[in-house]
Amino acid sequence: MFSIEDSPRRAGTRRVLYRILFLNLGVSLAKLTAGIMSHSLAVISDGLHSSVDAINNVVGLVLLRLASKEPDAGHPYGHGKIETLGAFGIAGFMFITCYEVGKQAIGRLFVDTPPTFEITGATFAVMVGTLIVNVFVVIYEKRAARRYSSEFLYADAVHTQSDVLVTMAVLAGLPLVMEGYLYWDAILALFISAFIAWNGFQVLQKTVPVLLDAAVVDAEVIRKMAIDLPRVVGVEDIRSRLHGGRKFVELTLFVTENDLREAHDLTERLEEMIMERYGHAEITIHYEPASQQDPHR
Repeated sequence: MFSIEDSPRRAGTRRVLYRILFLNLGVSLAKLTAGIMSHSLAVISDGLHSSVDAINNVVGLVLLRLASKEPDAGHPYGHGKIETLGAFGIAGFMFITCYEVGKQAIGRLFVDTPPTFEITGATFAVMVGTLIVNVFVVIYEKRAARRYSSEFLYADAVHTQSDVLVTMAVLAGLPLVMEGYLYWDAILALFISAFIAWNGFQVLQKTVPVLLDAAVVDAEVIRKMAIDLPRVVGVEDIRSRLHGGRKFVELTLFVTENDLREAHDLTERLEEMIMERYGHAEITIHYEPASQQDPHR
């Protein structure tokens, strides 16, 4: 039931990750080389930030292979949450990078002798070129995240989006360093550190609710849909969650006893209404005679 639909989704997600892995490796190597040659901590920090993207891509490819395993007795819903767990791990990489960059920046602010910089036109060319690549990656990956309902691609796109803004800040600050305001390099690195932390928090906001099985549909809306159907006298146990990019909805309908033979038609109508509002979902509807409803619920 899961593999037929999940196979194209996983395969599409993997293709996206392979393509952007190649781009992210090129971006991170270019920035790190430019940073080392110019002795700029801000540029090196930006390169480290970009290298996390490449690491995320490799981790994502491994996790997607694990997530595509067939459902089994111990995992009847499949292994899709491995992908969400990977997105959660991206936030962890962000916070580690934030700490390391921040520590280096603070250390440089308090040194007695500021470092000597060798910022050239080549440095600017590298930063502008990688900025263009990152803008393309963000647009491409966000579209793919929507197409494949992938929390991992979304998290990775958010991280790359932070690369774009960070690189723009570095480009704005490098002329100040060239004019002799040497501590601006460390200040920019601190800005990068804070921005990485903020983006990590954004990823946590999206992934933690999925890992905790937070509801993905409004139970009261579903209740009203059901009650408006003929012969439905009650609705209970409305539950929903997101698992591996798939929505699951469960509920119990109470119908008048003389119309149990029509309950199947009612459930099909309700399923169509739910999917029309919330998109595709795996919907499980139990129906019971009205006499079985608990009057105190």
